Amino acid sequence: MQELFVGVSEVAERLGVSSDTVTRWCRQGRIPGIKPGRDWRVPASVAEDLLAGRPARFWTADLEPQLARLHTSDHVLVLVPGGVKEARAFRGVLLEMGKGTATPEPPSPPVGKLFAQAMLLAGARALARREVSIAESPPASPSEWLIRWVGRLGTETLATESSVARAAEDAGRVIFCLLPLSGDPDLVEHDPDLAGLVEAHTHILVGQAHGRSWLGSARAGARLAGVS
Repeated sequence: MQELFVGVSEVAERLGVSSDTVTRWCRQGRIPGIKPGRDWRVPASVAEDLLAGRPARFWTADLEPQLARLHTSDHVLVLVPGGVKEARAFRGVLLEMGKGTATPEPPSPPVGKLFAQAMLLAGARALARREVSIAESPPASPSEWLIRWVGRLGTETLATESSVARAAEDAGRVIFCLLPLSGDPDLVEHDPDLAGLVEAHTHILVGQAHGRSWLGSARAGARLAGVS
């Protein structure tokens, strides 16, 4: 199933509640939601569950049963509500499960004089090449994940994600790519083509270190409704 994300106003209208109520549910962690811009969005499958009076599918504080659904060569975009601090905390959760190998965080964004910008960009590209090389090497065991960040390469970001995806598929390795939704200009850039990022992955994981998490499909052709 190709997962769509719908706006809180649409969810509210279908449930007969106010948009503020659905927004509050997202903020409280009562239902899974992401905030790629000013407004929250909810997985369409979750909206269907709410209408049917069912608990939201795969919305649980226990990651184990969700991640057990993953297969080798899966490439997971991890959308973390909050900023870099929250993303680091969720990375720690994955590492504590004893199955992950983490790559370094991407360098700070290119700023300042042209020479400094060129050096930082070169560092980001070198890290991207290293990550692709790691992804291409077969894991010691199928449960040995690779945990990395969506880096700061501007127009090259999607190309890097696609290269990592191909490497994961060829090597049979599960890869998690962290993207904090609040962003941090000192570390991770919000790629404007969020829909393109989704299509470069097989799954979407809305991950919270101190709350519930949700795993959904991001098969080719999936999109975030209302996000260009």
